[in-house]
Amino acid sequence: MEMTETLEEVIQILIDGIRVEDLLIWCDNRQKGRVKEEENFNLFIGRDKTTVYDQILSLKVFYGRKPYYLPWVELYLIKSPITIKNKSTPFFGSIFEEQLLQLFANCKNLLRIFIDYRNDRETLQELYTGVPIILTRMGFLLYQLGFTWFKDWYFAEGMKEGGIKLQAEKAISDDQRERHKKILQQEIQAYISRSLNEKTQFYQQIKNRLLYLENNIEIIIT
Repeated sequence: MEMTETLEEVIQILIDGIRVEDLLIWCDNRQKGRVKEEENFNLFIGRDKTTVYDQILSLKVFYGRKPYYLPWVELYLIKSPITIKNKSTPFFGSIFEEQLLQLFANCKNLLRIFIDYRNDRETLQELYTGVPIILTRMGFLLYQLGFTWFKDWYFAEGMKEGGIKLQAEKAISDDQRERHKKILQQEIQAYISRSLNEKTQFYQQIKNRLLYLENNIEIIIT
């Protein structure tokens, strides 16, 4: 996918619809948000806009308020599995998830994303057992897409934040990216020293992610 300049462009792409394999994914049910810069949508999948197979998720979009607030998006109420042609298909770990997140990752002015992981069983269990976010299924995918700072919102702090979710952010400079990488390296190293062994749940998945990070010289693990 090509880089896009603004979040408005990304949303228009989704309103028009994106083709993933032989299916269409698109935004509909546009509604105003809590403030003038915010909108809400539902995301659907189908053969086309007249043949809907399932609703995938809800999408909250904040376009930013210059010069004070940057744009962000939240993907929530994510359904997994989804129904496609009367068959149950996982959304998490699928090409549909990957292509959708890639679209947002390619938006130049979008540095922050929130993703509901309550139905992502692998990520949920990994976080529950103490795996650092970057080594979880979802965190690792987000890192590969260019996000380098993470937070796990595992409880609401004011009754308006919604359910459990991961927050991921991109660095705004090379220096900040290096600082983020050093923090991630420390988290990974502490986890390896404290918890990772062949009896660890999800051991092989985590080892494969560590190998990727080492082989791509993204994070040096000693």
